[in-house]
Amino acid sequence: MRKVKNNRELILYPKFNKRDDLVEICTKLSWYVPKRNNISLFFKTKIILKKEFYVSKNEIPPWMNRVKPNLKNIYFINQDFFGNLEYYFKFLKSLLCKFFLKNNDVIIVIWDTKKISLIFKLIKKFFIVRVIDNKIGSYKSDINLFLIGDQSKMEDSLLRIKKSKDFFKDFSEKLIKKYKKTYIFTRGKSINLCFDMQINDGIRVVCNSVLASQKLIEHIKPHFIVAVDHSWYFGCSNLSQVFLQDVFNCIKNFNSFFIVPSDIKWLLDIYYPKLKNNIIGIPYCAKNYNLDFLKKFSVFGSVGVLHEILIPLGSTLSDEIIIFGADGKYQGKDNKKSFSFIYKYSQEATYSQELVDDFLASRPNYYDIANKENFEKNFDFHLKNIINIIKIKGKKIIIASKSSHESFRDLPILNKEN
Repeated sequence: MRKVKNNRELILYPKFNKRDDLVEICTKLSWYVPKRNNISLFFKTKIILKKEFYVSKNEIPPWMNRVKPNLKNIYFINQDFFGNLEYYFKFLKSLLCKFFLKNNDVIIVIWDTKKISLIFKLIKKFFIVRVIDNKIGSYKSDINLFLIGDQSKMEDSLLRIKKSKDFFKDFSEKLIKKYKKTYIFTRGKSINLCFDMQINDGIRVVCNSVLASQKLIEHIKPHFIVAVDHSWYFGCSNLSQVFLQDVFNCIKNFNSFFIVPSDIKWLLDIYYPKLKNNIIGIPYCAKNYNLDFLKKFSVFGSVGVLHEILIPLGSTLSDEIIIFGADGKYQGKDNKKSFSFIYKYSQEATYSQELVDDFLASRPNYYDIANKENFEKNFDFHLKNIINIIKIKGKKIIIASKSSHESFRDLPILNKEN
């Protein structure tokens, strides 16, 4: 039985029968688990491996970002008597950690749920489990939602959050003294109306794929950039890599601040250390809607970036919130791949179809019917609640154009004289 000095062991399950699967998971983990000083990863495989496992560039899936494969602290367990003994002994250790030691030192990481569908519930009941199967139709299967969160907690997460809170407070208070309104730019077609309007009299916030348009960004000159979707914008696809590069170009050009979930700040600080003072990681721990991040630095997780950060941020910064691009439902037909966005977006604020296809390859069931229906149902429910609270507080929301969102239909519409 080999000795492992590291604090945490990740046991990949089930076993690997194909080299392609092994290569894909190893390269994904290169992005999501970049620091291996206190982590060991164990792979059980019947594949005959050379003494030194190596991943060549042409083996990496074409949709995957260009992060160099990191094979540090990866151990391969053979499918023989002693290998099986070592492998399943680690399951026993995970059981002991869950019920007796009360820690997460040994985690069973399930990378293919289909292969173990008959015993999946049993495994979750008795062992500490993380699911990283990107093929299942669940937002919570995002590989980094668990692995990044686990790792970020191993380090001083409270100190990292405190620093983010201080950065946010200092920058926000300067903006509040200077401006009386906040412009929020989302991805709908009405975002293009900003080209014909005066917007430099307010705080400016952009989100998500608005960064795809250099023309929009140069016109808006955002104070804040916001993204929260772990798959789209912080995943292992080429789209995520291009988005992050666009974000950090924006930070360099306009000294913008980038607001992300606190676990993601941990990851971005590793890859972009020179820009970490412009990355604000906010924790998702509020128990109800929070519309003032200066009073309570936390997010109430609900359904997406508009509800969780954009409108609450606008409410934090000013009494008047003007929203561009919240136009609502997509009315077009699905393309050949039977895929469509839920809402209609401006071409300016959309990455190329090639990059979107890369993302879909990294999360093939992200837009399954169940996810879409659940998203739409919750979207207007939470939006209605938030707008009611905004009104009670005496604040005002104005939208740039008519919207199909039920909660936006009674809101005043912006005109060029506003």
